Parts: sequence; structure tokens; C-alpha cells
Amino acid sequence: MLEKHKNGIYSTAIIFVCVVMMGAATAFPQKISNAAKDGLELCVSTMIPTLFPLLVLTSFLLRSGAIDYPGRKADTIASKLFGLSGNAAAVFLISLFSGFPVGASLVSKLTGEGKITKSEGARLMTCCVNAGPAFVIGAVGAEMFQSRRAGAIIFASLTLSAVTVFVLTRFVMKSETAASFQTNVPDFSSSLVGSVFDAAQSMVSICGWIIVFSCVGAFVSQNAEKAMMFLEVSIGCKISSGYPLPVTALVIGWGGVCVHCQVFHAVVKSEMKKTTFFFFRLLNGVLASGICAILVRIFPCAVQTLASSPEKVSAAMTSNAAACAGLLLMCAILIVDFEETRGTEGQFSQKSFNLKNLKNLRKNEKTIDQERYFKVKHHF
Repeated sequence: MLEKHKNGIYSTAIIFVCVVMMGAATAFPQKISNAAKDGLELCVSTMIPTLFPLLVLTSFLLRSGAIDYPGRKADTIASKLFGLSGNAAAVFLISLFSGFPVGASLVSKLTGEGKITKSEGARLMTCCVNAGPAFVIGAVGAEMFQSRRAGAIIFASLTLSAVTVFVLTRFVMKSETAASFQTNVPDFSSSLVGSVFDAAQSMVSICGWIIVFSCVGAFVSQNAEKAMMFLEVSIGCKISSGYPLPVTALVIGWGGVCVHCQVFHAVVKSEMKKTTFFFFRLLNGVLASGICAILVRIFPCAVQTLASSPEKVSAAMTSNAAACAGLLLMCAILIVDFEETRGTEGQFSQKSFNLKNLKNLRKNEKTIDQERYFKVKHHF
């Protein structure tokens, strides 16, 4: 009965969101078109040039087996210091400089290949969703704040925050290291072709989410503009540029729901609880903000904010309460959907486990019957 009630609420919420979005798209086609163009322009001008080469490179490292050698060499040290395998430690280091979805993508692939355990993957997902220096120092620092020094301070804050969480999880989360891993024979041609395909597939997903949230953001009211800071990171950085640097560090450390959607496949593979993932994303943001506040006092820098240039801020935002409600419901539906999926997977695993036990029981009974038969036959 409760399950049917949940399904009814879930279906009603989806229908409501779809109706609201379809109505908005019909009533304001030009605004939707412009928002989609803005999202596409962001992808073409910033995301693809900065992320696509890194996605190809990291995928190539995995496919060619090149990451296995340094991972094997660092296995003993990483196990003693951090309670992780060498591969897991290498993924963490790469995630600090590669950008938001790259670290999560590495975790997902290595978990799927068995080179890191699911518990290691869960630990890595607490600290491997990081913004790269190209975005933080280049796009945020140089373009938004007109100061590379400001970008460097924010990036240092994010890095120190991720390292802090990485060390902290050594004591609060238990993880089993991978017993062993096989080194693949490098095949340059097939690895390169597969890497480009993987990177293109990931890039399509990333750009798709950015365009969707750009369209939704066009209907967020000016009063609810602050909420948009925590939904899409690039828009959030533009809005937070009118505030002190620690606010921008908080926004990037949190990552935004758009980035969370891009990396949820890795969360599911590592069997990490969604509430745990969100808690550590918030913790990353708060730590980065606090560290940034300290660094700004030590290394003060003057910045030019976008708030002083009204034409650069998203001024096309209009009041639309229904669209805001629809946006919040989209986030709620996303969480509920993953929880339902996890519950279904758990039921399926339990059924599989029970079926396996039943088969083993029948096998044991058959063996006992055979032993009895041979004993009787030997007796006669």
C-alpha cells in the first residue's frame, strides 16, 4: 500500500513538472531558445575545450593500462598512509587537476573493472568531484574576477578542502583495498579510438545537463536567484562573483546539482548512500569557503566583480513561481528516483541471494542422497 502511494506521488510530481515546463516552453519560446543557446555557447567556448582533452587523456590511461604501473608501485605506501590501493590514490591525485566529472568517471571505470573496490570508490567519491585549474583560475579568476591571483586562491582552497576530506575519510569510512589487479598489455590504436569515443560520450552527457539547467535557470525569479547558485556551478559562479571570494569557493566546492547529475553513475556503482554523497559535497564547500577566507587575509587581492557590470549579469530572469516550484521538484524527483532504484536493486540482490541458497541446498540434498545410495549398495 505504501509502495503504491509512493508511486502515485512520484508520477504526479513528474506530470506536474512536465506540464509546467511544457507550458513555459510554449509561452516563452524565445526565452527557452536564448537560454539553450547560452548553454550551448558555454559548452562550446569553455567546457569542451577544457574538459574534452582531459577526458580523452584519462580514458586513454585506463584503456592502455598505463595507470597500473604507478598504481602498483604506490600500492604499499598508499595502503599504509591512506588505507587505499595505489590505483585509488592515483585517481585522487588526477581528480585534483582534471575537472569535475573526470575524477568520478575514473572511479566508475576502475570500480567496474575491479581495479578498486566499491568501498574505495565510495571513499573517493567524497573528495574526487573537483574543479580543475583551467576552470577555476582561467574562467572564474581571470574572466569573472579579472584576477588570476583570486582564481589561484580559490583553487588552493578547493584543493586543501579535498585533501582534508580525503584524510578525514581514512578514519570515518572503512574501505577494503583491491587484493590485486592485472596489468593490461598497451594497445595504442584501439586504446586511442576507444578513449575518444568514451570522451565524446561523456561530453554529450555533460553538455546536455548544462543546456537543461540553462533553460531552467532562465525562468528562475530574481528573488530565487541565490538558489540557482547551488544548482548549476557556472551560473552560480557568475552570481557569486558579486560577493566575497569565500562564497564562490563554497559554490564550486558544493559543485551544483547539475554536476551531481553528471557523476551519479559513479555514486551508484560504488554503492554509496546518496545522503552521504550530499553531506560530503556540502562539507567540501564549507571547508573550501573557510580556507579561502583565511587565505584572503594572508594574501589579499583586489578583484573586479561582475556585479559592477550589470550587462554581464543574467538580467533576463523574471518572476515565475511555478517554474521555481518545478525546479525544486525536479531535484526532489532525482533523489527519489535513485532511492527507488537502489531499493529495487536491493530487492533483486536479496532474491538472487535466496535463489542461490536454494540451489546450494538442493545440491547438498542431492549429494547426501547419492552418498546414502552408495552406502546401501556397498552394504549389499
